[in-house]
Amino acid sequence: KVFCFPPANYSSPQATYLNAVCKNRPFADQIWISLFPYSVPLIGLAMYIPHFLWEVSVGTKLKSQVTFISKQIENAFSRLRNLVELQVA
Repeated sequence: KVFCFPPANYSSPQATYLNAVCKNRPFADQIWISLFPYSVPLIGLAMYIPHFLWEVSVGTKLKSQVTFISKQIENAFSRLRNLVELQVA
């Protein structure tokens, strides 16, 4: 059985080599290779799910805390700058 189909632009030796490689490889191995392009998005989705759950559960609280802290730091630097300007003038 031949499981590979060489393109029409392959030369005869290239097609023979391709058919020899395909005959030596079991069909079960070829199935896993053919499913590889579908596994990549699934792995990506599996990696994204924890991030999504984190964003939904903690993200809004964390963002509000970071925003509050950054505003407090900005206010502190603003007051410090105003104090220095008053002392210099």
